[in-house]
Amino acid sequence: MSSNDDVWSEWINRDLHGCWSSSPDSRDFSGTLQDPSRARQFVRDRVCQKHGVLARGALALVTSELVTNAVLHGTPPITVDIGCHVSKIWLAVRDLGEGLSSLAPRPPSPGLGLGLKIVDQVSDEWGSRTLEHGSVVWCLIGTGVMPVIARRVDPVPPGP
Repeated sequence: MSSNDDVWSEWINRDLHGCWSSSPDSRDFSGTLQDPSRARQFVRDRVCQKHGVLARGALALVTSELVTNAVLHGTPPITVDIGCHVSKIWLAVRDLGEGLSSLAPRPPSPGLGLGLKIVDQVSDEWGSRTLEHGSVVWCLIGTGVMPVIARRVDPVPPGP
């Protein structure tokens, strides 16, 4: 199993209901100064059209901050993962750098950079961890769909 599969399975196994309207997606970036803009466009294009409309602004802001941090402090390639869990959109930014595992998850502190303070304020939950090869910073952004309703919205995958 690749580290990408490990990251996705961790979230699939959480108490979040999966969305059957869109599938998780990933895109790699090379670590250039144009990557935050390109990553925002990728997220705008791939956010769930059924549940993620209200989360677009927050996702663009968080994507910009996390990818900028990866460009400035990480090691390419930088990978952006996005997936819908009906009541929350999951976004993760991975790179081959050492990461922030000592920081997360915890409340903001004077040692956090402005970008992570923004992520902390905008997201419902966030954290980071060291992977076998690199690190990942992830966050959950609310979609406005209540979790109780989310379980009823997409209870089973569509049939053939």
